[in-house]
Amino acid sequence: MGASLANILSMFSREYILLIGISFLIAVPIAYYSVNSWLSNFVTHISLEWWLFLIPGIIVLVVAVAVVVSKSIGAVYANPIEKLKYE
Repeated sequence: MGASLANILSMFSREYILLIGISFLIAVPIAYYSVNSWLSNFVTHISLEWWLFLIPGIIVLVVAVAVVVSKSIGAVYANPIEKLKYE
């Protein structure tokens, strides 16, 4: 309906980034507590660093944005007449 590729990408990406951010903020304290209590049962254990939680969060964010971008580009360049013809 006249939206540019940048508008569509920002609209879809913003929603997913917000959801991933909220889930990351909920999951990190739970994961930290669970892993820390599990590791405390061992005689020798590693200390938990902040980057052990940040790197998987960034990987999930990159994969989600890549999927949204690929699907959005497909939707932008699709011909609406072809889609409506079969409806």
